[in-house]
Amino acid sequence: MNLAIFFPYKINTIFLQRFIIRMPSVKTNFLYSSILTTANYIFPLLTYPYVSRVLGVEKIGICNFIDSIINYFILFSIFIILQ
Repeated sequence: MNLAIFFPYKINTIFLQRFIIRMPSVKTNFLYSSILTTANYIFPLLTYPYVSRVLGVEKIGICNFIDSIINYFILFSIFIILQ
């Protein structure tokens, strides 16, 4: 494949080989996926106590109620798109 078509300026072929053409390895993808999964578990555990203390019981209930309504709209819009 001629990459000069995609780049309007001259670019070093070594740069192309090292950074653009090179695909990430399975080990790298596994590491990034593990970090993301761990962060998805830890971040809510750290932030939820602070948010619940700052907002209070009533405001958290209102946020959860509005979140449930938004989720219904998302569900119905997905049904409409898939038909």
